Amino acid sequence: MKIPPKFTLLVVLILSACVPAQPPTAPVAPQPIPAALAQPWPVHRIIEKGGGPDGTRLADFNGDGLMDLVVAFESSGDIYLFLHPGPEAVREPWPAVVVGNVPRGEDAFAMDVDGDGALDIVSSHEGDTLAIYVHWGPRNPANLLDPEKWKTELLPASQGVSWMFAIPMDVNQDGRMDIVAGAKSDYIRVTRGEVAWFEAPQENRRDLSAWRHHEIDYAGWVMSLIEYDVNGDGLPDLVVTDRDSDAEHQGPRWLENPGRAWRREWVSHFFRDLAGTWPNFMDIGDLDGDGIEDFVIPLHQEATVLFVRRLNKDGASEVETYPIQWAGTDAEIPKGVALHDVDRDGQMDIILSFARAEDGSSGLGWLSHSGNPYEPLWTWHDIAGQQGIKYDFPLLYDVDQDGDLDILITEEEGGLGVVWYENPLINPPAP
Repeated sequence: MKIPPKFTLLVVLILSACVPAQPPTAPVAPQPIPAALAQPWPVHRIIEKGGGPDGTRLADFNGDGLMDLVVAFESSGDIYLFLHPGPEAVREPWPAVVVGNVPRGEDAFAMDVDGDGALDIVSSHEGDTLAIYVHWGPRNPANLLDPEKWKTELLPASQGVSWMFAIPMDVNQDGRMDIVAGAKSDYIRVTRGEVAWFEAPQENRRDLSAWRHHEIDYAGWVMSLIEYDVNGDGLPDLVVTDRDSDAEHQGPRWLENPGRAWRREWVSHFFRDLAGTWPNFMDIGDLDGDGIEDFVIPLHQEATVLFVRRLNKDGASEVETYPIQWAGTDAEIPKGVALHDVDRDGQMDIILSFARAEDGSSGLGWLSHSGNPYEPLWTWHDIAGQQGIKYDFPLLYDVDQDGDLDILITEEEGGLGVVWYENPLINPPAP
């Protein structure tokens, strides 16, 4: 591991000062790592193509019970749908269609925008495009791979903003799915970042000119955008990791849902004292097994992942913060995390990707602890080997349907493209 810069050490020392002297629970005796996990995982390319693929999202487009894949290619502008070919053919390139081409795509996800029963694709774009687009999908699943059956349209109310990530969410609880999106401030093009939602009209959702824009809050650069009830009031809040922002917004925070009076202010709350940090793609899950979900956040400028331990289910103000570091890779810029018990020892692990893995360093691996999840130094286990440079966030899915979770991910600069890493463990023991 490279020696962290002085700034990193300062941050770690400050955060460590917030850690209790003793862990809340007794350490668990560590179990040996299965031999199959002691080496990089087999990698399979979903498409033999570069073009800057940027993030993966899952949905079942044809109703066969297998998750298909949506990917935006930032450099080429292609918005792709990949259909899962079934377990027997899944290690070969997947059947694919370009549903549209719009430059500088940062994200794409599946949503039935018009309510006709068929999934469409919504893509977010920065750069000179500065807009959100809807790619209307065919109603007949047999036509999914026909590019002529897809139609691309601009969401007019989205123009002029550098959109980075979006999700479907029924914000005003009217039974119709809206679009919630996060953007970044583009100082070159003088555009202002924000978190906003686009309200679906009561009639004819196919008419994109009828969708209405509502700003929720300012943002500097939205990475994660997660629908999650933080304060336990039964209303979905928005968890945001906002990097490269101003002092009032930069860091991991949550926007409190105002309820049925949805036009009121969404109050922004930082996770404890983490204002000013540079977070990337986070995950939510019970990292320490205490029955309460926690927030796990990689820091863009640090060789650190933050374990934000929640002490209750009724808000995020009562938390403890534990910095996690590791040795074993010289990759820089932790990019995304996913929580999963990789070695099946009953303890949650952290799958971790990097945005800069150069000079033979590994850009994708997983972290385990020695029985105490609150300790500052975890153990690194390689997944990607020396392939790849710039990975996005890891997405977990049983791609080959063998009973364990694999990793779907995009690699943007090293020539891998859209890939999945095959979990070498098979036939998990019965619960």
